[in-house]
Amino acid sequence: MEGIELALRALTEPGDTVAVETPTYYGTLLALGVMRRRALEIPTHYRDGVCLYSLEQAFKRGQVKACLLSTNAQNPLGFTMSSERKRKLVDLAVRYDVPIIENDIWGDTVYAGEALPAKAYDETGMVIYCNSFSKTLMPGLRLGWVAPGRYHHRIRELKQISSITTASVPQLMMARLMENGFYAQHIQQLRSQLANQATHLAERVRACFPVNTRVDIPTGGCALWIGLPRGGDSRMLFEKALEAGIHVFPGSVFSAGSRHTSYLRLNAGNPCDDQLDSAIDRLGALAASL
Repeated sequence: MEGIELALRALTEPGDTVAVETPTYYGTLLALGVMRRRALEIPTHYRDGVCLYSLEQAFKRGQVKACLLSTNAQNPLGFTMSSERKRKLVDLAVRYDVPIIENDIWGDTVYAGEALPAKAYDETGMVIYCNSFSKTLMPGLRLGWVAPGRYHHRIRELKQISSITTASVPQLMMARLMENGFYAQHIQQLRSQLANQATHLAERVRACFPVNTRVDIPTGGCALWIGLPRGGDSRMLFEKALEAGIHVFPGSVFSAGSRHTSYLRLNAGNPCDDQLDSAIDRLGALAASL
């Protein structure tokens, strides 16, 4: 989040508009709000990613100063954009001179599809790449990084006046874990575990939720985007689930407007056990009662 904030400060001013996916990670919307930037929500497909046509129209009209997007294992939809679409995304940024902030925090967890980020196709430095070890190793490490392309000097200035530098000890520890091969082996195991957990959770949802509930297995990460049958209200389900001691995210928090009210996000990041299965069974019964 610090890297994303630095990138936003480098590219935009208060009042500027930033293009984001819809649905998008709720933390993105919170960050834009706190920094007094406006979000322009671009329609996003659950498998193909952000609509490049709609994004180009926004570029043509001069509506946005920057984009804040994820191309791998996007949260909450779980898609990974194809290599062709990633190249087209970068080409649009270059053609219209609109920089991209790429949040690739789930990129290392991709277990289905092409895991290269859009940054891999950036030959002119238009993509500011942000990543972290928080999701792949340990949240408490709080160690991330930025590959800022042509904006390196400005982001370095902002970092120095913000927190001066990142602590050396966590960086040295992480360097050893990468040098001795531990991290590479850990990532392989993590991908397999997340894939199994996501598949199990999806199957359980299909078995326990009302007919016509939509659930798709993500390509990475641990977010399952669940579509309730017509008329389903995820906010109401969220409140009923909370009373039962079950926590889910209603779809409305992933948009600045009133979109996605019939969707919810489930977390497949926990090991599958009887307690989890019981919670999904209960959640399905609550969904049927709406």
